[in-house]
Amino acid sequence: MTRNELASPFVLGVSSGAGFAVLATLVVFSSFAPFLPVIAAIGGSIAFLLVYTIAWKGGTSPVRLVLAGVIVNMVFQSLQQGLFFFADDLGTVQRGLAWITGSLTATGWDEVRIASIPAIVAIVLALAGARQLNVLLLGESTARSLGMRVERVRFLLSGVAILAASAAIAVAGIISFFGLIVPHIVRTIVGGDNRQLVIGCTFAGPALMTAADVGARLALGGTQLHVGVVTGVIGGPYFLYLMRRQQSMGEL
Repeated sequence: MTRNELASPFVLGVSSGAGFAVLATLVVFSSFAPFLPVIAAIGGSIAFLLVYTIAWKGGTSPVRLVLAGVIVNMVFQSLQQGLFFFADDLGTVQRGLAWITGSLTATGWDEVRIASIPAIVAIVLALAGARQLNVLLLGESTARSLGMRVERVRFLLSGVAILAASAAIAVAGIISFFGLIVPHIVRTIVGGDNRQLVIGCTFAGPALMTAADVGARLALGGTQLHVGVVTGVIGGPYFLYLMRRQQSMGEL
């Protein structure tokens, strides 16, 4: 949708919006904690609607969506940090930090059951929309000439991304670089067809997440790192490698 290799839930503000909603629930409205998946989806949706509103000017474009996403992402990240001033005790602060950096420490089968339904629905819808995503890669003018209603397709498929990202954030918090790196790795193996990419990411994502979590648990002996720290440390150099290897990085 952005026609740029930097595309991830962070770029369109979804991660920060969902993360802010979850963190606000934990710090201020703790009685609503059982409804975290729904709250995360609402937060991600609000953030993306803000991005879409800011980017709208007789329609949207990949460039305006990315720039608006950067703005909204920065605002929600600042609001996340401000929430810590309202925390009552150290335990709440530590739990909030676990959500911001991403952690599977307290995650069990109950959380898996919570996330499984929206995750399965998102995967099915992503597969159903893979052909439209392939057409969008050809450019908006080409897509319109083929009869596609570009704005409608872009908005609906964004909803699928929001659903998937919000379900993951509600269970594990904000795990940096993961939504950016996994598609790149899979793309080098299966190519650019979104039908194959969705299926590949469905298997590669959990496998790499498990490996990162094991690394986080074994990294410092008795002290367990948050898995988001590991993915960030590994993901940064890997993305730098991708950037140096490619001649161009998309429309931007």
